[in-house]
Amino acid sequence: MGRARGPRLGAGRRAPLWTRLCIGVGAFLLLLSGGALAGGRVLLDRYEGAVRRADLLPHGTARDVGDSVRGPMNLLLVGSDLRQGLENEVWRSDTIMIVHVNERLDRAYVVSIPRDLQVRIPRCIEAPDGCVDKINAAFAFGGIGPPFDPVRGYQLLAETVRDLTGLRFDAAGIVDFTGFTRLVGALGGVRLCVDVETTSIHSGMTWEPGCQDFNEHAALDYIRQRQYPDGDVTRQRHQQQFIKAVLQQALARGVLADPGRLDRVIRAAGQSLTIASPYPTTTLFLALRGIRPENITLLQLPATSDWIDGIAYAEPVERTEPMFAALREDSLDAFVLDNPDVVNQ
Repeated sequence: MGRARGPRLGAGRRAPLWTRLCIGVGAFLLLLSGGALAGGRVLLDRYEGAVRRADLLPHGTARDVGDSVRGPMNLLLVGSDLRQGLENEVWRSDTIMIVHVNERLDRAYVVSIPRDLQVRIPRCIEAPDGCVDKINAAFAFGGIGPPFDPVRGYQLLAETVRDLTGLRFDAAGIVDFTGFTRLVGALGGVRLCVDVETTSIHSGMTWEPGCQDFNEHAALDYIRQRQYPDGDVTRQRHQQQFIKAVLQQALARGVLADPGRLDRVIRAAGQSLTIASPYPTTTLFLALRGIRPENITLLQLPATSDWIDGIAYAEPVERTEPMFAALREDSLDAFVLDNPDVVNQ
């Protein structure tokens, strides 16, 4: 792989975009899971218009599908901060996740792609024929304005992920800041099991190992932290743990039996999402109603760290392509059995 790179972008107002994504992905999976669907089709129909739709998958990145939802499926989820007033800033997609759903549509794997993964990006700011850079730069290069266009940013990122993985996607989603804290608040907080002592560089709060309840502000603070020996790896694991905990919380705290709380949760989730899918939103959600929290497996893409010209990158390793092949072939069950260390608990 060549070393031609896109220009380094200024830091600007670097918000913790991956923090927003974690909660948004939790919202997305909450809507997909049978938990939210237990509220009934009428409730889903009510929120059909609440989820924004956009043409996120350009030609060659979407899989040809029929009239009905069939597995296996791959969904690309990307996070960014699209708050009003920030449109002229340069943003990167600091967290990228592929959600793989098996052929029976009853099990999901969530694969985190390291934001620092070195890849070839098809088009760059000063290199129209492409460059090599961190994968999260693709979102910024594609959407650069002014004003910044998150849809164009997503489209270039989708092309980059397609070229990297060989996948074409059945659906896609952007998650933004809107409604995230309201979502966690509507759930009454979230219970997380801290696996390593963590001290916030923002609030100074320290969390000791063990399971404990977090309100929306503490949860955001906790999953933002990346001051660990392995840096981003632990942060990504905490993000995935958060996603699963949101789903478990919705089922455990009686949200589904409380129309008022369920209304607030789904409304907050819908407001935080922009999706692309060949199916109506409710049709997609209903088809995936068999996915329960216990049937969601969290995976980390195998990669290694490297320093190039003083900049930290993640590099693919020997097992990276076999994982991509397992995604393409719906054989992640076998891959995980042979590579149990890729599972995030």
